[in-house]
Amino acid sequence: MRRRSVTILIIIILLAAGVLTFRNLPVELFPEIEFPLVTVSTLYPSANPEAVARDVTEPIEDAISGIEGLEDIHSTSSENQSLVLASFKFGTDMSETERTIAGRLRGIRFPAGVEEPRIVRINPDAFPVLQLSILGNEDIPELTRVVDSQILPAITSVEGVFSAAMTGGVERQVMITVDPDRLSQFGTSLFQVSNALRENIVTVPSGSITEGSQTFPVRTTHAYSLLEELRGLVIGFTGNPDPRRVLLSHVADVNLGAADATTISRTNGSPAWASASSRNPRPTPSR
Repeated sequence: MRRRSVTILIIIILLAAGVLTFRNLPVELFPEIEFPLVTVSTLYPSANPEAVARDVTEPIEDAISGIEGLEDIHSTSSENQSLVLASFKFGTDMSETERTIAGRLRGIRFPAGVEEPRIVRINPDAFPVLQLSILGNEDIPELTRVVDSQILPAITSVEGVFSAAMTGGVERQVMITVDPDRLSQFGTSLFQVSNALRENIVTVPSGSITEGSQTFPVRTTHAYSLLEELRGLVIGFTGNPDPRRVLLSHVADVNLGAADATTISRTNGSPAWASASSRNPRPTPSR
């Protein structure tokens, strides 16, 4: 207390240091937490769950087993897809673990048709850091096609971009509008139309092919690629004495339209396509 000026100076320095530290203290909505979880997702088109489990899931599980820090493995084998979730002990170097898993998976010889496994770490930092809104003179289905084929690949190819997702997109689909009066005129019913469409646009299992030690599932598919083919679909016949074929175009209008939107994106009140992208590694924290 004899040197009050020194005491006051020390207090001022401490206050100044505290204010400076507070102003530069990084604040984040989602603090950095690294979950020791890795998912491996693999597509196997036209394969049943048994084939997926045998040819994809089990080899992946065997490759992951034995990695340092591994606690347990959970897997789900469904039609066309395999999903393996591996959990590790907290404190495990997940970057190194991810590289190890990727290296081991490259050594697996999957059957023909299996797509490359996608390895993803569960990361709370994978939130959008950039949002883009795209408008154009075309309708939403055409705009969706352009963005999906040109713009989205350009975004994902930028260095540091981890993923990109789309909202507001609408795909084209075939619209079949049945006219009740025309149905009555040709003596047909809505059930006949529905039944003809269901029985002529199908994908069914049709056995398997065995080559050496591998078995490949076989599926039979029948679909239409042109509107004119669909318009010419036979849905029934007129009565005697002169039976004639009744085509789908006789009782319904078949046109190309837009599917119902599951998400809506607007910019300045106008329909737009929106992109949300996240980047990896983690962005610099900011207050």
